[in-house]
Amino acid sequence: MRTITPMLLSFSLGLVACGEEEKETTELAVEPSGEDTSEDTDTDTDTDTDTDTDTDTDTDTDTDTDDTGELDPNDIDDDGDGASENDGDCDDTDADLNIDDDDDDGFSTCQGDCADDDATINPDAADDTDDGIDNDCDGAVDEDFTEGNIIPVDQMNIGELIITEIMNNPGAVDDSLGEWFELHNKSPNAVDLQGLVVSDQGSETFTVSSFVVIQPQGYIVFGNNADSATNGGVAVDYMYGLDMIMGNSSDELIIANAGGTLDMVAWDDGATFPDSGSFSMNLDPSSYDETANDDGTNWCYGSNVLASGDSGTPGTSNSACVAPPTWTADIQPIFQSNGCVNCHSTQLPDLTTLLTVNAGDYNSSQNSAISGNGGPMPWITPGSLGNSYLLYKLEDTQTNVTGGGGGQMPQGGSLSTSDIDLVRMWILGGAQ
Repeated sequence: MRTITPMLLSFSLGLVACGEEEKETTELAVEPSGEDTSEDTDTDTDTDTDTDTDTDTDTDTDTDTDDTGELDPNDIDDDGDGASENDGDCDDTDADLNIDDDDDDGFSTCQGDCADDDATINPDAADDTDDGIDNDCDGAVDEDFTEGNIIPVDQMNIGELIITEIMNNPGAVDDSLGEWFELHNKSPNAVDLQGLVVSDQGSETFTVSSFVVIQPQGYIVFGNNADSATNGGVAVDYMYGLDMIMGNSSDELIIANAGGTLDMVAWDDGATFPDSGSFSMNLDPSSYDETANDDGTNWCYGSNVLASGDSGTPGTSNSACVAPPTWTADIQPIFQSNGCVNCHSTQLPDLTTLLTVNAGDYNSSQNSAISGNGGPMPWITPGSLGNSYLLYKLEDTQTNVTGGGGGQMPQGGSLSTSDIDLVRMWILGGAQ
């Protein structure tokens, strides 16, 4: 058996050997200057002592010890959108994903709002209209839409329903039987027009009182008479009777829903808008806009001849407006090639002369047609078919005019319908 002999260890750390009185000594390190350097001063104004008590006068959260703890990184707003992860920011690397509900629809982008600048688009919205928009932010477009979805007219916005054609002065029938106007639906939705208010700036107005639908990108015709046998052969979708009478010279049409005016057109007695009986006022398709249709120069005469003889495109897309025919390029060659100049060399040598000729200048006994103001009717009145005697002679309707008579011009009626239509458009375009 091994015997372990205890050993006595002695240290030189201020302790004395066994049997001597214990004393604790403290030695101070003294620099040559004699100053006490037991306090360390670091460059950021932190004061350290050997008792581990730091006095930090810097405000940059820099410490020399760990006893103050570290800042939680989730409290830092990394993307600068005003909220950190601990505030609820779902992605603190993307400022577009945040907790703000900018459009006040009850959803922020962090809550799935895919268009936080539009209150109609959010996770609770319906996606049942054929508008090409993901209204409920689920990644699918129009998934709840079915054919036949119809929105009420009060959901339409300015410019979605516009006025595109106006027949305010039919020629084949009386105004009280044949006035009509056309609307175009620019929206992607079928719309029930019940509740639409139509008026002018005076006292005339009516409200659509029955279910009538205009299809997306479609047209609809309102008329004072729905009987195509007596209204000039026009298919009318809604009849308003005599609640609205459109002026032949100047007047207005205004369409409105509960939200206010959707569109308005005011024509101006021929100053800029077309102004002639028998032709509709036709908006050029390139100007299908609630602002562009305020400008009369974007309108022209309807060019499609209806069964009644009037012209327009009710219920269908409009004709493009083209530059009117000119005397030199289009009209004078018609007269020259058909022998008109041979018989009327005095009246037709040039445009300047033609515009000064009156009925009776050629043969006062047979062609003394009287204009509406009681004087002799001009052969050409720019912009007016009804006051241009030359057109009556071309159409062989001169005997319908008081004082008119004689034979058709040219002899034998050799002008084609298309040639006569060109002359009509030339007169309507200002006879330039």
